[in-house]
Amino acid sequence: MAGTFEVNGDETTITFEYVANTTRVINSLNDAVHYLYPAIFGEVLVEDSIVPFEELTNQQKLNVLDAWVRKTILDLAKQYDRKRLLEESAAAAALLVDKYI
Repeated sequence: MAGTFEVNGDETTITFEYVANTTRVINSLNDAVHYLYPAIFGEVLVEDSIVPFEELTNQQKLNVLDAWVRKTILDLAKQYDRKRLLEESAAAAALLVDKYI
């Protein structure tokens, strides 16, 4: 896996690229999306109709994985922020307690 950052003013593009044997890529893609879809992301809607997993295009499968990667990154960032804030709050509270004891 190779990741790249491309900064263009106020916008940054992050790109991940995977290269592997075609059969392995397709099998891995299908297995991963089959796991995520529809349990996590629900059915893909196309013009008011639900697309069954078997009818998803490769692009739609990549869209499911992209949504999962984006959600995972944002969830991890939120967890880190919560942990950091809790640690900072605990340290500040300890200082206050020490001040009055």
